[in-house]
Amino acid sequence: MCRQPYYWEDEWKNKNTENAEEEQEASSATKVWHWSHWGANKTLEGAEFVGEIFANFLGLTQSKYQWVLDAQKAEEEAARHKELCDRQRRELALKRLIEEEKKRLSKVAMLEAGEGNEV
Repeated sequence: MCRQPYYWEDEWKNKNTENAEEEQEASSATKVWHWSHWGANKTLEGAEFVGEIFANFLGLTQSKYQWVLDAQKAEEEAARHKELCDRQRRELALKRLIEEEKKRLSKVAMLEAGEGNEV
């Protein structure tokens, strides 16, 4: 919907002077109508703005079941964190086993090398 210009705007003055040579003054009824329309429009815009502020402050813009979504997201994050911790523990345990096996193999190799020198 296209807004009609008010009488104090240049668009309205240009629109009314296209057909006539001289600039015409707006009638009193037109002025009252434009001022009342402008005032009502600004009042409604202000009320809408204040309503939006209150709705945001009171949390009315969130979903009714937002707490369920938040809880599900937290549970999924906790599950991912637990899986990461478990995987890191398994990797550390495997590294420890590999190190122990390397030490055992090096001891066995040293013993075998020592037995070969004695004979």
